[in-house]
Amino acid sequence: MNFLKKIQNLSASKRKIILWVIITIIGLVLLTFWVKDFQTRFKNFKMEEFKIPPFGEEFKNLEIPH
Repeated sequence: MNFLKKIQNLSASKRKIILWVIITIIGLVLLTFWVKDFQTRFKNFKMEEFKIPPFGEEFKNLEIPH
């Protein structure tokens, strides 16, 4: 509780600096977790599961009337 009293007694500009430092640290931690999760998902991604048929294959044998 003594720590909170010390922060409350600081000037508004110093409290804002402390707030933004805490927000930045939390943001960097969350970004680190997101990047690590993205890396593992990207490593486990299999291109075979994401096959797109070649464009126009279904129209190859289509007869066009003249």
